[in-house]
Amino acid sequence: MSCRQIGGFTVNNFKNPTVTVLTSGTSYTSPEDTDYLEVFAVGGGGGGGNSTATEAGFGGGAGAVSFKFFPPGTYTYSIGSGGAAGGAGIQTTFDTLVALGGAGGSAGGGTTKRGGLAGGISGTAQVTFARQPGFPAALTGGFETSGQGGSNLFGSGGNGVFCDTTTITGIAGEGLGGGGGGGSKGDNGGAGSDGGIVIIEHY
Repeated sequence: MSCRQIGGFTVNNFKNPTVTVLTSGTSYTSPEDTDYLEVFAVGGGGGGGNSTATEAGFGGGAGAVSFKFFPPGTYTYSIGSGGAAGGAGIQTTFDTLVALGGAGGSAGGGTTKRGGLAGGISGTAQVTFARQPGFPAALTGGFETSGQGGSNLFGSGGNGVFCDTTTITGIAGEGLGGGGGGGSKGDNGGAGSDGGIVIIEHY
């Protein structure tokens, strides 16, 4: 019986993907040896609606989430800010990828009342993700509960608030692009949270 030695195998070095979250700045350069990028753009969340003494505000809509693959390189971008009370969030861009901001929630006592619409998609997105509009105010036990802000893949809407005696400012959105909750008993709605960009770098 004879034996023969087998040569060793060559295995390429493996490197786990890295994640970069952009919440400020205007220019991004991929790390060295990057093969490709997964880019998620998130628009700013809409602000929750202001309230009156008897009618609570509606929630603001969540910012859109759009996705696209990119080759490695240097790219310009802009981060969309969240809307103030009742105001719309601003769109976020990464090169040709665009994610629109959510709309502001309606104020209590307005003639047309609705939660702020969630941000839409434009540009060259390859995939879009679910995002919520703002929720309406609701009558509970004779008192109004303000509407919750809309949520998306990366952000949570501010909760609705309920109070029968004192004013309460709406709860601000959290994460990236969360809608603000509506105000209660004559106070302002909560601000939507700023958008951002999440990049997964593959090697």
